[in-house]
Amino acid sequence: MKTKPAKATFTLPFYIRASIQLLQKIHPLLATPLALKLFYTPLRFSTPPREKKIRSEANIHRLQTENKEFTVFEWAGTGPKVILMHGWCGRASQFYSLIKSLRESGFAVYAVEAPGHGENEMEKSNLYHFMGALRETKKHFGSFKLAVGHSLGAVAIVNIFASAGIPLVTYGSPASIRNMVTSFCNTIGASSDVQREIIRSIEKRYNVNIDEVAPKYLLKKYQPQGLLFHCKNDEEVPMAEAHEILQSWTMAEPHFCENHGHRRILRNPQFIEKVLALLKH
Repeated sequence: MKTKPAKATFTLPFYIRASIQLLQKIHPLLATPLALKLFYTPLRFSTPPREKKIRSEANIHRLQTENKEFTVFEWAGTGPKVILMHGWCGRASQFYSLIKSLRESGFAVYAVEAPGHGENEMEKSNLYHFMGALRETKKHFGSFKLAVGHSLGAVAIVNIFASAGIPLVTYGSPASIRNMVTSFCNTIGASSDVQREIIRSIEKRYNVNIDEVAPKYLLKKYQPQGLLFHCKNDEEVPMAEAHEILQSWTMAEPHFCENHGHRRILRNPQFIEKVLALLKH
């Protein structure tokens, strides 16, 4: 049966673009503080009924990274451990279909819910909070056999686990932080000047070269085994990002789908079977 196209989950309010453009008319960089605030502020969405059962069945661990609380949902199993990291504005339980299949196969599953996401209190968040949460989870629970990430969560797992010698699975991953900033600025109507200021701010705040934390850079450097999943008509992270990653990640096994969008791809049954096959290999 043909899959119906996924609907967009969020439309940017008109007043945000209007505010950015008005501030830029006054001065090219006057919009930067508002753009940065938006960049670091995840939107909150209520947990849909389909995810509530899987959340209620987990052992819940409250941990901290840099004094910021995050949550680890643990589903115990006798098999090897798998770690999952959701995307921006997401939740750990968005992986509910994959979690169900992993549990049925006996794997121990640890789904991380980042600071500022899900039920965690905090207004702002960023990639480094995601990465810190993964480091703390690894420190608390030990090594994992497989790391799975969606969107920004994929960027985070690449940064933490690409050098660890374990397979990685990416769903809808951006190729670089630079691309993420460009996409964000296009969405809010910010200029190239604001884009440069956001990049400069990230590099100064975290003392990094953003090109060296890009998935395409790290995957080329470490070449872990793994799977790359992407929807051909993903409107949030276009297919061009997947092709850019694949130019660098020669050890990846790519799989594409249509009409699943950026989030429904997590429920794709064929992709879940590929994950299980990778674990059992």
